[in-house]
This record gives sequence, structure tokens and C-alpha cells, in this order.
Amino acid sequence: MVRSKNQAGIALGALFGLMHTLWVAAVGTGIGQPIVDALESGHFLSSNYSVTAFDPVTALTGIIGAVIAGYIIGWIFIYVYNFTDNKLDS
Repeated sequence: MVRSKNQAGIALGALFGLMHTLWVAAVGTGIGQPIVDALESGHFLSSNYSVTAFDPVTALTGIIGAVIAGYIIGWIFIYVYNFTDNKLDS
């Protein structure tokens, strides 16, 4: 069965974009650093990373980059899936 590379790319791109938008909202509202601290301590980690001040240009660039990366990863995944699925059917 052949799956649509474009549909997979759009779906994963939308998911990546949504996840990054949620992170941007967390940083913008000031809860980004507590989230980072909680994630680190929950995994027994300690680092010197700190969340910087909110910048709308950086936020938009990051969201667009996440959507593009998600699309590419989804497209490649389905391309490989279709390729291997066709080989196994033969």
C-alpha cells in the first residue's frame, strides 16, 4: 500500500510546528525556565542552560524551521516506508 508523502509531511510538520508554538508560548509567558528545570531534575540532570528573553523574530523563525523540518522528516519516512514495503511485496 502506497502512502502519501505529502500528507505525512504535512501531518508531521503541523505536529512539530504545534510543539514549537507551545514552547514559544511557554517562553513568552515566563514559564519556560521552570519547565526546563523540571525536565532536567526529572531526568537527574543538571546544566548551565537558561532560557533567554522572548524575541518574536526568533520565535517565528523557530516555528517555521520546525514546520519545515517536520515536513522533510515525514516525507522521508514515508518515502522509505513505501520503498521497503514495495520491496517486501515483490
